[in-house]
Amino acid sequence: MEEDDESKWADLKTKRAWNSAGDSFSPIDINNGDKLDAMRASEPLWDDDLNELVICPQGEARAGRKATRAHFKLKAGQPRTILNRDSADPAHNDAIKSIHGPLSEPGTRAEIYAVAWDANNSRADFELWREHVASDYVWHCDPGTRILMAPDVFIQPDIVGFDSKRMNRTVRNPGVIIEVVHHHWPDLDTWKYLKSLSAMHYVVVFYFVNHASGRNNYASKMERSGAVNRLVASHYLKAGQFYKMGRVVGFCGDENRFYQNCKRSALDYARQAFKSQGVLARK
Repeated sequence: MEEDDESKWADLKTKRAWNSAGDSFSPIDINNGDKLDAMRASEPLWDDDLNELVICPQGEARAGRKATRAHFKLKAGQPRTILNRDSADPAHNDAIKSIHGPLSEPGTRAEIYAVAWDANNSRADFELWREHVASDYVWHCDPGTRILMAPDVFIQPDIVGFDSKRMNRTVRNPGVIIEVVHHHWPDLDTWKYLKSLSAMHYVVVFYFVNHASGRNNYASKMERSGAVNRLVASHYLKAGQFYKMGRVVGFCGDENRFYQNCKRSALDYARQAFKSQGVLARK
């Protein structure tokens, strides 16, 4: 798929369809007559989570309405997924790849540290989670990350890691969710679901980016040392609570207002961190 074509279809919820033979198709393939015939001949089609799909060819502009893109949609009655508004953003997607790639390399292990400062205003980061020696984490990235939260309602985090050796999730082998934030903080519904997951042995970290490579040294950082991938995060959810710089942000009693406070505080911190980073880079 050409780069301009990829950007044209990047914000679609379903970017890939499969047939029963294991062949995959992209939305742009719908505009190719031969591939469209092949898809129709091999129906039913499925998304990455094995939900059945319907083919929707490109629609013509008429009566003041814009032409619609060719796309796949879920068959009536299939579950719906909340779409991350950053999903069509190249910097956001490049950052996902830059994190997911190293995490998925065979023989590597992961650990997460929380940004913190001591009484002398010096960095004092501490370990938030380390992959246990008896665990083997498998890492999935969008679109293969849907998590069922309510009947027919899924969220779709950017990166999710699970211990492949065990069904259970504990303090030592939690589910790990990495939410990449470029322009958009998770919406209120997604935030509530992420917060509830964090109370059930999930660690949810927010990784801020401001350029395509995702290599940020203040608000978030991903480093490799030998076989260890270390992610450093300034903001995260754990045990049902939101943390900033290693400290719990107190709940104000109103979930909507608390959400807005956390969102504003996190994005303000990220902007200031990137501003400071830019100043140092120019020196």
